[in-house]
Amino acid sequence: MHIKQSIINEIGLLKLKFIKKVQNIKKNDDFYKIKNDFGNKNNFLSFIYKQIILLKKKDKPIIGKIINKINILINKQIENCFLIINSKNKEIKNYIDITIPVSKITLGSNHPITAMQDLITKELLALGFNIVIGPEIEHSFYNFDILNISKDHPSRSASDTFYIKPDILLRTHTTSIQARILLTMKNIMPIRIISLGKVYRRDDDVTHSPMFHQIEGLYIDKKVSFANLKGTLLEFIYRIFERNIKLRWRMSYFPFTEPSCEIDISCFNCNDKNNQECMLCKGSKWIEVMGAGLINPVILKKSGINTNIYNGFAFGLGVERFAMIYYGIKNIKSFYDNNIQFKYNF
Repeated sequence: MHIKQSIINEIGLLKLKFIKKVQNIKKNDDFYKIKNDFGNKNNFLSFIYKQIILLKKKDKPIIGKIINKINILINKQIENCFLIINSKNKEIKNYIDITIPVSKITLGSNHPITAMQDLITKELLALGFNIVIGPEIEHSFYNFDILNISKDHPSRSASDTFYIKPDILLRTHTTSIQARILLTMKNIMPIRIISLGKVYRRDDDVTHSPMFHQIEGLYIDKKVSFANLKGTLLEFIYRIFERNIKLRWRMSYFPFTEPSCEIDISCFNCNDKNNQECMLCKGSKWIEVMGAGLINPVILKKSGINTNIYNGFAFGLGVERFAMIYYGIKNIKSFYDNNIQFKYNF
């Protein structure tokens, strides 16, 4: 009985102490001090909880109920104090009940590169292509050798890409994925794929970045002509941009295509004016957006494909370059500046 009465007395003193503390609350710091002393698990009640083990079996339920009641009282008073403090104290203007279900969830927006990549892949999928991906850290065999880029080719220079080991590098194009597909699917025709992902080159100006996103297409079948290539790319570009967009086709050189061409779109910054100071087109009134061509038979032979039966075309584009024209962005670095306002404009 002595232990039971002692515990009851301690509970009574604790209650009086708590009430006195509550009455003297004047600022937030006082409230948090009381909450820490009385409302947490490691509070003044913890000492009383430990003494229950010393009670007789019949007394434990009685004391337990008393402790629970005082615990409920303390926590209820602490909650009331919190509401009163916040209504009077200008440091916290509004009380937000985080337990109330939200009525509306505002979603964020896609980054313009992501939005552009989604749009491009959507239109290419509609034209019958399938998506494939591959490693960003690539072997020079897939990045160069099988693509008819010899060891003395300028793009093999260490200044044009980033090498990890003499034969291991960050891929300079997603054509390396196509090289892997040609070797693994050489007996499964036709091949109609797009490869996409990040690529790395040592470039740095308003239209180039050391890292950018690239999408390339590959089509292998019987009797594929340059007319098939041009028809496919025209339809693709018209699906992305307006059909009255000004295009320019010009001959070019790529070691993995023959013949090769590049496609330019009129510079949106110049508006058909010969602006020699334009940093985008450098006064030419045109911005290069794609490279393409019929696949070099040498590559098909290296991949084990019979060039007497099959041929094909390939094309490649930079997602950032397309996004610059589509959204009217004048500097490629804007995509990577971490400017929140820039991201929310699309």
